[in-house]
Amino acid sequence: MEKKQEIFNLVKVKHELVKAYGEEYGYQYVLMTVLIGSQNYCLDTADSDVDTYSYVLPSYLNFITNSGPLISKEINLADGSKAYIRDIRLGLNSLRKSSPNSVECFLSAYKVYDPFFDEVLSNYLNNDDTLFYLTHCNYKNMVDAIAGTVGSLHGRNMSLGKKYAHALRLKNLLDKYLNISAFPSQYLIPDPKVLEIAFKAKNHPENFTEEELKQKYEEIRDDLNTFKKYYQVSEAEKRIEYLAEHNIDRFEYKLFNKYFELNGLVWRTP
Repeated sequence: MEKKQEIFNLVKVKHELVKAYGEEYGYQYVLMTVLIGSQNYCLDTADSDVDTYSYVLPSYLNFITNSGPLISKEINLADGSKAYIRDIRLGLNSLRKSSPNSVECFLSAYKVYDPFFDEVLSNYLNNDDTLFYLTHCNYKNMVDAIAGTVGSLHGRNMSLGKKYAHALRLKNLLDKYLNISAFPSQYLIPDPKVLEIAFKAKNHPENFTEEELKQKYEEIRDDLNTFKKYYQVSEAEKRIEYLAEHNIDRFEYKLFNKYFELNGLVWRTP
C-alpha cells in the first residue's frame, strides 16, 4: 500500500509540473495525468522510472479555430523519467484505433484529474463497463499494433530478457483483450504465471540461456504475426466496435461541452 501511495504521489507531482508548462506549450487545462510503463503491469523494480502521460486541452483560440498542430511534447526530467504531453484530441483518435499505448493510459490505475473535469472523467474512466467500450473501438488495429510492437522489439537496444518479458506480457494483454467477457481492470497485469516468467526473464535473465530467450521471443513474435495475418473480426466484436465508437463520441461531447462551459459557452445539445 505504501508503494502504491508513493507512485500516486509522484504522478500528482508530474501533473503539477506539466501544468506549469501550459503557457509555454499553448494549453489551457491538464485534463489528467496517468502512469505508464512497468508499474502498470507489475514488472517494475526499485530502479524503474515513473513515466507519465498528460492529456491536455489547448488554448481556447486554438481549439475553436482548430489552428496549429496538435500538442505533442516530451519532457526529460532530472530523475531520468519522462513526462509526455498530448492533446486530448490525439488521445481520442488513439482510442478510436484501440492503440496499445492508449489502452495502457486509459486503463492505468494511477490517474490524477483536473478538478474542473473530475466528474466527467470519473464517470467514464472509473467504470469498468464504460472503459470496456472506450478501449474496444478497433479490434483489428489492436491485434496489428501488438504484433507490430513485439516485432519491433527485435531492433531495439534492450536485453533479450527484457524483449521476451515484453513479448510475453503483450501477448497476454492481447489474449485478455480478445476475451469479450473480461473487464478492463484485468488487462494490463499479466496472469500470475506469465508475470512470474516475465519478471524473471526481465530482471534475472541468468536463469535462462541467451539462445533460449531468443527462441522464446521469436516464437511469440511469429505466433502473433501468424495470428495477425488470419485474424477476422467476429460479428460480436463488430457490434462492440459500433457501441465503442458511440461511447467515445459521448465522452468527447461531455469533455468539450464542459470546456465550452468553462469558457462561457455551451454546445447545442445534439
